[in-house]
Amino acid sequence: MKTCYLSKKMSLILFVFLLYGNFSFGQCWKQIEAGQMHILGIKTNGTLWAWGNNSAGQLGEGTEISNFVPARIGTDNDWSIVAVGRAHSLAIKTDGTLWAWGSNYSGQLGNGTNTDSNIPVQIGTANDWSQISSWETHSFALKTNGTIWAWGQNYNGQVGDNTTENRNLPTQVGTETDWAGISAGYSFSLALKTNGTLWGWGNNGSGQLGDGTTTDRHTPTQIGAENNWASISGGFQYSLAIKNNGTLWAWGYNYEGQLGDNTNESRYSPIQVGSETVWEKLDAGGYHTLAIKADGSLWGAGDNEYGQLGDGTNINKWTLTQIGNETSWKQVSLSSEFSFALKTDGSLWVWGYNNSGILADGTITHKNVPSPINCPFGSGVAEIKPTNVKLYPNPSHTLLNISVENDIILNMDLLDVQGRLISHHTVNKSHTQLDLSDKQQAVCFLKVTTNKGSQVFKVLKE
Repeated sequence: MKTCYLSKKMSLILFVFLLYGNFSFGQCWKQIEAGQMHILGIKTNGTLWAWGNNSAGQLGEGTEISNFVPARIGTDNDWSIVAVGRAHSLAIKTDGTLWAWGSNYSGQLGNGTNTDSNIPVQIGTANDWSQISSWETHSFALKTNGTIWAWGQNYNGQVGDNTTENRNLPTQVGTETDWAGISAGYSFSLALKTNGTLWGWGNNGSGQLGDGTTTDRHTPTQIGAENNWASISGGFQYSLAIKNNGTLWAWGYNYEGQLGDNTNESRYSPIQVGSETVWEKLDAGGYHTLAIKADGSLWGAGDNEYGQLGDGTNINKWTLTQIGNETSWKQVSLSSEFSFALKTDGSLWVWGYNNSGILADGTITHKNVPSPINCPFGSGVAEIKPTNVKLYPNPSHTLLNISVENDIILNMDLLDVQGRLISHHTVNKSHTQLDLSDKQQAVCFLKVTTNKGSQVFKVLKE
């Protein structure tokens, strides 16, 4: 996307636009979750946003059209927690109800069918759901009464009901009521009990269950005898955990060095990573790991082919390496080849693989350092309803036509996906054209102001 130098005058125009326009550019994110090729986020105002691949309706906005700019999903503002699978999405509202959408061929939506849905559908009528987690094609959740429920693909026993049959309705895992935390990995599941013990079930071909074997488990199996586990994260055939003394532990597949133990040897039981006692947050991705220390610093290990570690290189790291020198990180969420993270101020940062534009920065350029993504539209692109303004053709290779019926276009502002002003145009006509020939292939936004008001449109440059 072509940008321009902002003079003092142009900066003033941009400031006025930001103050009175339909955009919001503060730090606004509460939670972010990265899937294989789609992203979900909740803003601090409780609204739900999504972008990325949408082949199975996993964005939840009513179509199967992919969108690589954050778009608001529906009009509700009571979303609390989100989780992302391969091509499906889960969410809990503040009232404790559970919702799902996207791909459903293995029953991963949990609505009793195997039919995809491109809008959120409520799962049952229960209103006591407290946690959700998903990876690939199985889902599971925790209720406030301490019970665990799972559904979806079950070839490796990842549902935990002592079968290998897929389930399209939430199925209770055992009868126990003392579960405290959950995390789904690739075809396996991890869980914590209130007594601090660690449990796993499902696929175990690389030792990702940590029980010292490579044997699949179809029911929850305790990992070791320790009772001081505090948090867990399942990735692609490997697992991470933090104990309540702040130590970091890892096990499972390690070919890219993602366990951070300075080897590429798989581990079949938990091993401590380093000797520090300062770890607080972590996330296991495809082949790379990110973790946050108590001081807010960010650290990574493993595959770095596309810069997904964010350390400014494309070199794999076999030990945890600090990412930059900032100390305000609070959450990380990883896919196989890219990373998303939030800072304490609610700002969103992205890096790694970007061929499809998944990083939502308006480019298809990989990033090997964290790059900021400003807040999307305050009202949401999906809510903007065209009235008498017409844009065509869109996508456009050269000239974009803009016209209104019975009104006058006063001016237009072309902005990139970060909200930065590319160009301002004074029009005073009912029809005009915008030359896109010098713009790179990307997404941008056009604010059209007429004598009846303003509208914002997404513009695609071929």
